[in-house]
Amino acid sequence: MKRIIAYALLTFLLGCQTIKTSSTANPEVNITPIDTIVVLTNNNIPLELDIVNILNRQEILAYSGKELSTFTNSWDEFKNLMVKQNINYLLLVNSNVGGEHTTMLGTTSHTNTTGTVSNSTQSSNPYFVSSNGMQSTWNLNSNSYTTTTPIYNSTNYATSEATLINSDGIKMWHATINIDSQGTFYTKHSKMIKGLTKGIIKELKKNNLIK
Repeated sequence: MKRIIAYALLTFLLGCQTIKTSSTANPEVNITPIDTIVVLTNNNIPLELDIVNILNRQEILAYSGKELSTFTNSWDEFKNLMVKQNINYLLLVNSNVGGEHTTMLGTTSHTNTTGTVSNSTQSSNPYFVSSNGMQSTWNLNSNSYTTTTPIYNSTNYATSEATLINSDGIKMWHATINIDSQGTFYTKHSKMIKGLTKGIIKELKKNNLIK
């Protein structure tokens, strides 16, 4: 029974991510699978780089929008650079990651017992007689103390909208990602970024834009 309770508590504290995604493709244009793309986010470089890395693993030539835009001064220059680099798609990602919120649920207590062995010489011990005629007594001493540990639960959320635009400036595809997380493992900022990336990649695959 204790193992079941401990497992349930561990599962609750570690938590999970609930990722809800949806997407729609432009029905008036023919969308071909992505081969080259630049990813541009709104001041969320970890998300941008995470998406780029995942796409590159899918054998797609993906670029970071921040890195590419370093060499441009306007939107027109950015589009011209895309053409020169033979980049067919631009993925614009708007995101918001909430702050991790921690709540104390209560405390758990654990009692520890330590033992020590001592030796004394007494004439009344019938079990052992030393060479000098004295008897030896062995005593087991125990000491118990209780430690109290606080239990915390963490929650966080994240939202994202991703829009795919071709080199002609036509909107090809749009997706929304919503994440609710709880537990100390899944609510860290890096885990929320991973969750957003997972949701975007899932919707791209669902629409056959990547393998």
